[in-house]
Amino acid sequence: MSSSADAPGAVLPGPNGGEEAQAAHPAGSGDDAAGARTRRRRLVRNVTVLAVAAAAVAGVIAALTGNPAPAPGGTAGAGTTGGGAARPAALANEAAATVAVVKTGGSITGGPVLGKDGQLWMVELSQAAGRPVLAAVNPVSYAVSTYQLPASLGGLPVRYTGAEAFDALGQLWLGAKSAPAGQQPAGILVRYTPATGAVAQFSLGGNCSDDPAVQPAQLYSASDGGVWIECAASQDSAATFIARLDKNAVFTVPTIMNTLNRNLLGTPLGDEIAGLPQAAIGPLAPDATGGMWGATAGGVIQFTAAGAELFIQAGPRAIELQTQVPASVGPLQLTGNGASGNIAGLGECSAAGPPPGQAQECAVEVDPSGDLTVLAAAPDNDGGAGSATVHPASMDASGDVWFIVEGTAGGRAPQGQYFFEANPGGGTRIIPFSVPGDALPVPVAQAPVITMNGAVWTVDPESGPGTLVEVMPTN
Repeated sequence: MSSSADAPGAVLPGPNGGEEAQAAHPAGSGDDAAGARTRRRRLVRNVTVLAVAAAAVAGVIAALTGNPAPAPGGTAGAGTTGGGAARPAALANEAAATVAVVKTGGSITGGPVLGKDGQLWMVELSQAAGRPVLAAVNPVSYAVSTYQLPASLGGLPVRYTGAEAFDALGQLWLGAKSAPAGQQPAGILVRYTPATGAVAQFSLGGNCSDDPAVQPAQLYSASDGGVWIECAASQDSAATFIARLDKNAVFTVPTIMNTLNRNLLGTPLGDEIAGLPQAAIGPLAPDATGGMWGATAGGVIQFTAAGAELFIQAGPRAIELQTQVPASVGPLQLTGNGASGNIAGLGECSAAGPPPGQAQECAVEVDPSGDLTVLAAAPDNDGGAGSATVHPASMDASGDVWFIVEGTAGGRAPQGQYFFEANPGGGTRIIPFSVPGDALPVPVAQAPVITMNGAVWTVDPESGPGTLVEVMPTN
């Protein structure tokens, strides 16, 4: 990869880049704002990485995501619909949690993500007119406010992909696609400023593939307020393009850092390092330094805010924390809260127990040398072995990892779904829940969002378009 913000391929404003438009907006929305193993270790910072894996016949994975804890406050203002005091569509007081169902009034296409105002923000299509809108849900009052997004920019129709991330200025960056009629849509970025409702369009500079068969560009918030983009590379859709985005949509592309480059030239290891990240990289997870972490074949990668790319070999050998017996962990998929040095996730770990083809999900710690420690395993074998995205996980402000599992938790819960919480010391908690008015399980397609009051939120399309479910543990 090349480096620096002014390197060729830096993203510049597109035809309408930087051209401001106005959209309905809220007032006061929080703008405040690493033998081979040793040779491979290029990580220069003392960081502990956590991940969630699963005991299975094959493979291991872990999913990591998260945002820094939001600041309180923020109220809806002019140009909104909804707002004010509200009640959830349904509320149930269960033994382990209070469960609330919130209807946003639209059809959720992306999110939610936590805003700097503490609200949950998501991209939707309004049910009435099918127009793109932003919806913000107050996690305390359950009030829903909506803000119009432009359906076209520069005279071209815009389709929002659902990718979204807040920056240090409180601006919300959105992934989208646009093209003249009859042409293949090209990826763009749309920047929305909640304080003013201003909207600006930016080109992706040809860095991301526009192949409709690949996942659109994804956006992630860093702890220093930076926004990172991850997408299939335009030159090779099997490769990954990653960059840090500044407030004017100019990219800093990480450069590979390896002090042993000269000794490794022409060796398989040197070729492997030189090729990073020419492979699929899982979701990016924020650390406390403003950097991001991703998982790839053979280990994990740290991307620093200054533009360095550091690779450390990890797995598959691991040790179980409680018993100190050997275990096996496969590729990890990461998550973090951006406030601690820990990165965590969801995946598989190999151990005795699961029937063939099934997977047991575990929490795994990765130290700076790439050693893996299995912290805890969920009681049920929920999911197929070898899947890197069994159930995405999130990390709360304390560094605990949360994900949904289906089963009975070894007889400790009624048949159904429960949140499994694992902390860095190996402690666990099980929070069974059911959705009022919906006998079907919540589809687990994305990581839950944990608000500052300790509630865990997830999207539940089985309960209808625009449905969010809040689980507030009572113990």
